[in-house]
Amino acid sequence: MTHLVASVIDSNLGLTVENLPVEFSSDGTWNLVVHDAEISTDAGVLSTVCTYDAANNTGSRTVLLYTLDSALNGSQLVNRITVGATPEPLSRIQEIGPGAYLTEQLYPDA
Repeated sequence: MTHLVASVIDSNLGLTVENLPVEFSSDGTWNLVVHDAEISTDAGVLSTVCTYDAANNTGSRTVLLYTLDSALNGSQLVNRITVGATPEPLSRIQEIGPGAYLTEQLYPDA
């Protein structure tokens, strides 16, 4: 694989972004960060992710993603996805960031 791009369809707003490059982390995970486009927060959006290899072969998959407001702080995140904020998860969010923490909670064995 040489690169990934994604398009996002927000059912509230229509097509939000098209062929946005996907950002990779050093641990092999990826993030789709929408900076300059308007997108509904705390909602589900459809994203089609397309992969390309060196021979320009492509593959794609459409997935349902849930958006997070970038202003969401650690305490709000922990209160929304757990039974309450404690020092341990708040410390972990400060260490790895809200997006990585949410992924860690959704896929604990990864």
